[in-house]
Amino acid sequence: FGKGGKRSDLGNQYFRSMWEANFARVLNYEGKIWEYESVTFQLTSSMSYTPDFLVEGIFYEIKGIESPQFIEKFALFKKIHPDIKIHVIRGPEYYEMSKLYKKTIIKEWEGK
Repeated sequence: FGKGGKRSDLGNQYFRSMWEANFARVLNYEGKIWEYESVTFQLTSSMSYTPDFLVEGIFYEIKGIESPQFIEKFALFKKIHPDIKIHVIRGPEYYEMSKLYKKTIIKEWEGK
């Protein structure tokens, strides 16, 4: 799900993956104001966590594969910041979004 790079249709913004870029396209289509990787939370002296998106006071994390490192960071984040709203978009939810938007509604959609 890699393919990090800048997307010209998204203001030449850099995204770490095509899933993240596609989520930004959906947000634009829906008229949402969003920020990408705009807040970093220091979890320990050597560990920080930066959610992918901030949209209307809710953080979003786009995850195709949940590595052990992510699972550890996310659990610690939730423990330290139980009051912060965060939603993880995993494979099944992403694929439902993809079915709705890809190619017909959002022509720049990347991937299958």
